[in-house]
Amino acid sequence: MNRKEPNFNKKINKNAIEKCNKCSLKKDENNIVNTLCKEVIGTDGEKIRCVGNWAYKKVYYITRYFDIFFNGMKNKFFNLNYLEICSGPGRCIYKNEGTEYDGTALSILHHSSYKHANSILFFDKEEEVVNILNNRIMKLGKQDKSKAFIADYYKYDDIINIISHNMVKENSLNLLVIDPTDCSVPFETIKNIKKYLGKVDLIINFAYGTDLKRNIVKFVNGELTTARDKYIKFLGDDDFLNNKDVKRYAEHNNNDKLLELYFNYYREHLKQIGFTYIDPSVSVKHFYSLLFASANKRGFDFWKKIKEIESSGQRTLDLF
Repeated sequence: MNRKEPNFNKKINKNAIEKCNKCSLKKDENNIVNTLCKEVIGTDGEKIRCVGNWAYKKVYYITRYFDIFFNGMKNKFFNLNYLEICSGPGRCIYKNEGTEYDGTALSILHHSSYKHANSILFFDKEEEVVNILNNRIMKLGKQDKSKAFIADYYKYDDIINIISHNMVKENSLNLLVIDPTDCSVPFETIKNIKKYLGKVDLIINFAYGTDLKRNIVKFVNGELTTARDKYIKFLGDDDFLNNKDVKRYAEHNNNDKLLELYFNYYREHLKQIGFTYIDPSVSVKHFYSLLFASANKRGFDFWKKIKEIESSGQRTLDLF
């Protein structure tokens, strides 16, 4: 299926080039920023999020799946809905270039397949970010079926309550995208949202490279304090810590094997709540892996189709 490639409305922000060149964040290419820029306003008059240039790849795959998903299912379900947790303000800027582009939220709103959606709901815990995204939604005239809400992913009851008041779930098929900056979204949140929605495909940014990779040995050895509960809640339980292989790899400081096992535990837990088809093979530099999960083989086939070619034109490689 050859769909039109997504358009991310890239623009050179002339006011940003000089400031980006002088910004201290430019010195470290591996520094993950994901924060609102304090120096530059976007070309649309709203604040923008500073990101590394690898973030484009993530937006590319999510938008392509949105396209094939909504086009492929538009005649099979009465309600097609898109939900995104950790949405951000909708517009990004490369920290090293001064180049603006649409984040996932605006890419979805601008896409031609938007017309097939019944409800599009965005969630972020930052009030300022939510206000910015809602301003952009209003400027695009898309507020009839799109809205951003303040919500903390640790409080799934609040998210479900918002969904229940702003979306029709009867005879619906839903695409849920979760895009955190680390491994901190509790598994219970995903479990309960899926239970409420019923039919749902999931794309989650498995952000293993931000802190889990450097902390996982300490996590297994019981040397962490604040991050320990976060990693346990992300998995859903602490069985991982009792695995013999996990303990053995921790003794040998084998971060890569520990990450692989942690990843496998996560996939098994997704299967336990009904996600039969799981694929983690879209890696984004050495920071993230986009993990796809569905209860339906049709969704899995869609995902395999869109990930055959990377945003660069190269073939994808499996992470784990």
